Amino acid sequence: MILVMNKKHGVGCSVLAYNLGRLFDLPIYVNKDSFMLDEEYSANFEHVSMRTGAIKHGIYDIGANFEKYNKKFIHNAKLIIIPFEYGFESMIETIKTLKYIEFASSRKIPTMLVLNRLDKEDKERDFNYTQSMKELFNENGIRFSNIFNKNDTGNLYLTYLRNSYGLQSNLESGEYFMDKMYDKKYISDALNNLDGFRKEKNMFDYRFFLHIASQIIEQVDYRNEEIYIPDKDMVMFRNSFVGRYVNKFYPNLERGLESDLDSYFEKNRGVAKSSSLNSLINKTYAHSKEKKLIKDMAYIGFLVDVLYENKKVV
Repeated sequence: MILVMNKKHGVGCSVLAYNLGRLFDLPIYVNKDSFMLDEEYSANFEHVSMRTGAIKHGIYDIGANFEKYNKKFIHNAKLIIIPFEYGFESMIETIKTLKYIEFASSRKIPTMLVLNRLDKEDKERDFNYTQSMKELFNENGIRFSNIFNKNDTGNLYLTYLRNSYGLQSNLESGEYFMDKMYDKKYISDALNNLDGFRKEKNMFDYRFFLHIASQIIEQVDYRNEEIYIPDKDMVMFRNSFVGRYVNKFYPNLERGLESDLDSYFEKNRGVAKSSSLNSLINKTYAHSKEKKLIKDMAYIGFLVDVLYENKKVV
């Protein structure tokens, strides 16, 4: 069970829960008042169900609805995700949410804070805001952990999400951010029907996404840490993404994708193979305005995968 929650309304719980649920092929549970259950939209959300008091496998959009059975949910959660924004009220409510989780469960549940809707046009402003934000958390006894530090026994991780409009775009039609960028004829019709790729693990979208993200990450020189002054953890992650994670837990990922592409086009000779996998990625994704979103979602996806499965990166 993964919970997405914050006492503060309107910080992105629903869109993050939906996109992560789709990315990881998890059942998605929402409050009975969610627009995704409205008669007008419900046909577009086959992965979404109304949440009840029952404990089930999946991702739960708790949002700001702290109802009577939330303590039970928190007690059984394997991972909690808390989106929030800059601003005093948002941070105060986020701190209250963290205190509530601590009150509701005696164990340390892996918890990810997602600083949402960043505007990186003014790096100086964002840097100052982030520093003051961390000071406010520190004053309340909240310390962030670093997943790459083998001696770090904490449970709270901080990440960032820019261009998050890309998560919300087309949501009412039941599409998540990867759907928005898919070439429907090429990706959906061809790649999603690759039996050989699905045999090993039924998470095609996530594994393909990992490969896209790693290709994009390799195109930028992240040794220049001034690119993201406040995002030291993200720079560290991206510098070691391919070698320390993708290759370790998903060996031969690129070779498997290429092989399945070849098999598909061999079976469907009428379909012209216009490019290699990497050329396709470069054409479809690498120069897209969604690049920052893919990079940030790669880090968020990485943390979800590692923390939920308890795979400590070494």
